[in-house]
Amino acid sequence: MFAFVLALFYTSAMEPEANVGELSSLDVITQAHLRGELDAETSLVYRVWAVLDPQRLPPRFQSQPRRFLKSLTPLLLEVRTHWDSLSPRAKAMLAPYLLRPTEPGQEPFPYGHSYLVPAVYYDSPGGHFRIWYVTSTRDSPVPVYTHGDTIPDWIHLCAQVFDHVWEVEVDSLGYRQPPADGPWYGDEDYGGDSRYDVYVEDLDNHWVYGYTQSEYVVPEGHPLATTSYLVVDNDYSSSIYPTPGNAGLMVTAAHEFFHAVQFAYDTREERFFMEISSTWMEDVVYDAVNDYYYYLASGSSALFNCPELSLVTFDGIHEYSSCVWAHYLAKRFGRRIMREIWEGCVQKTALDAMGEVLDSRGMTLASAHNEFAIWNYFTGSRADTNLFYPEGNRYPQVAVYTDNVHSNYPVVVDSVSYPPEPLGASYARFVTQDTPGGLRIELEGQPQVSWKAALLGIGPPHEIVGISLNVLGRGSGQMLNWSQYGEVTLVITPFALSGSGLQYAYRGVPDSSLTEPSQTVTWLGQNYPNPVVGDRTVIPFYVAAGGQVSFRIFTIDGQVVHKYEGYLEPGHHDGPDWKMGGWDCTNARGERVSAGIYLYQLKAGDFVKTRKMVVVR
Repeated sequence: MFAFVLALFYTSAMEPEANVGELSSLDVITQAHLRGELDAETSLVYRVWAVLDPQRLPPRFQSQPRRFLKSLTPLLLEVRTHWDSLSPRAKAMLAPYLLRPTEPGQEPFPYGHSYLVPAVYYDSPGGHFRIWYVTSTRDSPVPVYTHGDTIPDWIHLCAQVFDHVWEVEVDSLGYRQPPADGPWYGDEDYGGDSRYDVYVEDLDNHWVYGYTQSEYVVPEGHPLATTSYLVVDNDYSSSIYPTPGNAGLMVTAAHEFFHAVQFAYDTREERFFMEISSTWMEDVVYDAVNDYYYYLASGSSALFNCPELSLVTFDGIHEYSSCVWAHYLAKRFGRRIMREIWEGCVQKTALDAMGEVLDSRGMTLASAHNEFAIWNYFTGSRADTNLFYPEGNRYPQVAVYTDNVHSNYPVVVDSVSYPPEPLGASYARFVTQDTPGGLRIELEGQPQVSWKAALLGIGPPHEIVGISLNVLGRGSGQMLNWSQYGEVTLVITPFALSGSGLQYAYRGVPDSSLTEPSQTVTWLGQNYPNPVVGDRTVIPFYVAAGGQVSFRIFTIDGQVVHKYEGYLEPGHHDGPDWKMGGWDCTNARGERVSAGIYLYQLKAGDFVKTRKMVVVR
């Protein structure tokens, strides 16, 4: 009865007077808090109600449309994180939502997540999961039985899916398994044994795919690790789900169980990284489903719609679209890097752990973030699925704001309309002209910030030219023979760990002297990226006349690592393996080469040229 009285107090005493418009209830509650009309804990209570018990909200918020959530986990973690600072009244209101669906103490309300009838369970064949469900009420799965037993088919499917998720995330990729609750809490409400507990409910009523609820700090071992359980829908048949049916269960299981894995490292890690890595893990476990496509440009703050937003932005949209940061890291350095970052999260923040792991591979976080921004430009029709994102042709193209698109020269911009936040990105596009020479760019960024920049020649062929900026954020770059490209694009990223939009200025001036050596002669370019940190690099070269060509890679002491030979037509090529369009950093036996300095040499007719590159592991 106490919780009921307190609920009436919050509803009557704390309803704001505001013009709520047509935003979702969650958005309106958040805006009311930002305007000072709701204190922090009232906002938290209302946001939990908005998802699980909207009928308890004040009328102004009840009348707003619902907003679909990919995961309820971040909001529940917010409750756990701020628990000690909440008032007794707020704790009494929120405590029932932290209970398992099978636990008592959730009266007089159903609290939006509890079973109204006794539950039963089924243990997965792999031995890792206990799947809880009910056989009546709206939470029950469809009563279809084709396995020769009394277990609904949906429960069999849940067991199969979660066993597969465990095999990939724990057994194959080597992540820690979630702490077991059974040995420490013998109560049946905690599952009764050490199997991980999954609860099946009717979640489309809450407009959410699923959630993982952290519980208790483990009594020994890692100081930030906690036990947990998770909840999935009983059929994913509703039209609210971007990916319905069995596929919806698959991506939710992969996503939410990875939250449980994260809780084995650091339950209070930064939520943006939790969602980035869980959304990435969906595609690792179930590559063919691709639910994450939905979030890449859905919503005004999605990464490709608002590249200026910081990578650490957490607003219910941006963090899911930013899963491409994990896709970049995994493609560039191998999937193991994500596990190493999570291992670092035990003692460090996510950004510090990223920086340390990248440093061990010879690249700073600032440089990696700038390269990430470059990759984000090569999507859609500009995609190179070998060199950049394997699925980049399915991604939207990143926004370049109208103010930053130029076709009249010279260009002088003293400030930009949408300055990038720290760990955000900004793009300026220069439409090329059919004139001799190239384009010279001068940059000046806001000081006290580490700026990184590059020029992109958008072909094909594409060209990436780095711009060196000093500690004051000043520097210049040039794109030679710009008429061979459809456009030249400036990519600039500020690196800092805090702050708001950071201004920069730029000038773009055509220069007739910026020409490459005549394309009537054979030439050999510098490989990129250099140093080679991942498993792929490209060596551009030009053959003036058709004929036999030899391309060899040596160690620094002259030992041949790989050799490519054959007839080539005149023109631009990407080598050393011109059929593959680059080098996968393997020797002639297909083995990965070790770190070190390598030489590469092109022989074409009388032309012989050798250059140097560095491979970092």
